[in-house]
Amino acid sequence: MNTLMCPFLKITALAAGLMILSLEAFGQKLSIGVVGGWSLTDDYRGAGTTTVPLNTPDFNTVVTTVITTGLHDFVIGPKLELALPGHFSFEVDALHRNRQWKATSLFSPPLDFGYGLVSSGTYSATGSAWEVPLLVKYRLPAFRTNAFGSAFVEAGPALRPWLYLGGADRAGFTAGAGLRVHPRGLNIEPTIRYTRWGAAKPTYQSVSSNSDQLEFLIGVGGDTSSVRPSVFGQKLSIGAVGGGGLSGDFPPKQGYASARSKVVGVMLESGLSKSLSLEVDGLYRPLILSEGQRATVLTWEFPVLAKYRLSAHGTRPFVELGPSFRTAGNLSGTNPSRYGVTSGAGVEARTRWLTVSPAFRFTRWTADPVGDMFSPHTYTIRNRAELLVGFSF
Repeated sequence: MNTLMCPFLKITALAAGLMILSLEAFGQKLSIGVVGGWSLTDDYRGAGTTTVPLNTPDFNTVVTTVITTGLHDFVIGPKLELALPGHFSFEVDALHRNRQWKATSLFSPPLDFGYGLVSSGTYSATGSAWEVPLLVKYRLPAFRTNAFGSAFVEAGPALRPWLYLGGADRAGFTAGAGLRVHPRGLNIEPTIRYTRWGAAKPTYQSVSSNSDQLEFLIGVGGDTSSVRPSVFGQKLSIGAVGGGGLSGDFPPKQGYASARSKVVGVMLESGLSKSLSLEVDGLYRPLILSEGQRATVLTWEFPVLAKYRLSAHGTRPFVELGPSFRTAGNLSGTNPSRYGVTSGAGVEARTRWLTVSPAFRFTRWTADPVGDMFSPHTYTIRNRAELLVGFSF
């Protein structure tokens, strides 16, 4: 393992342990869950059609460009909620979304670029963003019933610390309202949220980021009834994971071999039964273009894995399976796919305070989006094998 990864793993594990101890010391109650939904508004403004002549020494045509911004992406991410005195609580979310717009140009008459006539071309812009709303929630006692749960309102600042496609402001304000219901010990919260972001800058012709964002979200989490952090009402293990790839990131290029990246991140695991648990990892992986071209594509991967233990005592073998999600920035002429399926197998050794779990994992990613005539790109290798070691409390 890379020597830079070991201090990171130790610091992450120590921080996780200190967080649990501090919650116990001050009697705070923390719940961890997931929130997802859809945007009800476009990410960008500027949809429409423009027609302009193109008269140059090489070309003489009319270009009709159709810009589409009405692409509403799925929003998903983890949530943490800390119970406060009275009817208040504090919630922090980390929501991932892809922000998209597309421009299709039609050439009349078609253009000849030297390899045949071209009558149209499409430019697609897909940017990844992480949004972090910091919300104070207030449950309305007058609207609380046993049959329908309780209504709540929420408000607070929102940040975009990771924004891989420019033109949008990084700070705003969020307000929302929703309903909390409690089936079988879970908290399910359908919510309408409105966020007003700061002023946006144009990115292409008339295209600019939409400062008004309305979305419908559903949060799922456990009740904040335990001092120890919980997920869906179950005790939570927190730790760190790191390792390296056994297969390359990109195909060999210009005579240079394919390079293998390393990975490091955090892991959260919650028991579902005696032998079954759910693990969610947040893995930072800088993909390397090749051994000769050491430029990196910065990615975060989020495998969501059902883990089944084959033994209940001693060193416990396990298998795991589930979907993986990926976001990327600093693309360097690439566009890695966003979704895949991960499977794995390993063993788990537990001491009184620490669990060590080396594992072999294999991920099959969906195909990268096809590059267009204006921006061809290098494609990632879809099959990835790797060795990882996790440390958790």
